[in-house]
Amino acid sequence: MYIGIETRGKDARNEVRKVLRCQARILFKNAPSLSGRTFDISPSGICIIAPEHIAPGQSCGLSFSTPIAGKIIEVNTLAKVAYSICIGTTGFRIGFQFVDPDPAARAAINQILK
Repeated sequence: MYIGIETRGKDARNEVRKVLRCQARILFKNAPSLSGRTFDISPSGICIIAPEHIAPGQSCGLSFSTPIAGKIIEVNTLAKVAYSICIGTTGFRIGFQFVDPDPAARAAINQILK
């Protein structure tokens, strides 16, 4: 796992992003889940590298966990796909916007962003 701070210019998420490298699950209502790897996170969304394209606008669940300060921080929340870009043979870079995270998910996201 690798965590660092990354900022970008004008982008879909105009907030500071924190590099976050951990396993993630993308969960669908009527389809098998996908495994992926997180790329970065901000207060409003996350980018995940996944093996398959997901159409922008699609809603799904996200589940990931990462160690922070000696504790495992788990996030389970709903999200909507903002973009899905092919990045060659490594898969797709998929940007998700969090959709009304519950208090537990919001607290976990905030801990990761500290």
